[in-house]
Amino acid sequence: MSYIDEHCIVFDSGEENSFATTEIHNEFKEVVEGVLCRQLAEMGVGEDEFYSICFEADCLVNGFNR
Repeated sequence: MSYIDEHCIVFDSGEENSFATTEIHNEFKEVVEGVLCRQLAEMGVGEDEFYSICFEADCLVNGFNR
């Protein structure tokens, strides 16, 4: 069972921004960040380079200039 499957029931309660949902959301962000960092490391891409790539892509998509 995945992290999402294990914790999704908490989000079905209809109560928004409860302590439980905030705690699970923060844990999920840590899980995603860990996966992303491992993938980037495997590709030899550093955090700064990743942020720069994301910023450039955002500029292209949204038409912003640096």
